[in-house]
Amino acid sequence: MPTFQQNPVDAGLNVAVKHMARRLHPTGWDQVKRFDEAPTTLDAVLAYYQQHGRVCIAEEDSDGTIYDCADTNHHLRAWHDAVHVIHCFAFNAAGEAAAVYVQIAQLAAVYGINDRTRQWVPLLMADILGLVHYHHRTNGWPMDKRTWTLNEATRWTIEAGALLDVLEADDPSNYEATAIERARLKWGFPWELDA
Repeated sequence: MPTFQQNPVDAGLNVAVKHMARRLHPTGWDQVKRFDEAPTTLDAVLAYYQQHGRVCIAEEDSDGTIYDCADTNHHLRAWHDAVHVIHCFAFNAAGEAAAVYVQIAQLAAVYGINDRTRQWVPLLMADILGLVHYHHRTNGWPMDKRTWTLNEATRWTIEAGALLDVLEADDPSNYEATAIERARLKWGFPWELDA
């Protein structure tokens, strides 16, 4: 059952996340309670998708985010994993970066590049890439993900702005390819699996 949105950082971003997830998953996705019940490698995610025709995400640890709504966080995970499936991006730093960059390209194509999306993009980068890097360094998660993500978003503002500027100079039909190339140049090849 969806959680009532008490105080999202940006209600418009919550709406956009749900909209984008539904665009990529018109028939929905599967959810399990815990991470250890969900596919967590590219091979496992692709196998699940091939067998069921949808992704499967974990509900665990979805509270206390910038969305202030576990249901919105589930939508974000489904959208993000759909990008991994579509492009076969690995679940490593380069693959995560490429997936987020593609999500940003998709947002820009649907919502345009404007003040609103320029506010959303650093939040998405911090919420996904920032947390991935944090987990890689600490093997854990911040105690207060919401506050941590808000603080981290300021660190992603320059990269977010640069990506949006590159996209804005391009044709919207090329946004995803441009985003993938920018991610590849900055983060490495997203298709290579870490050992």
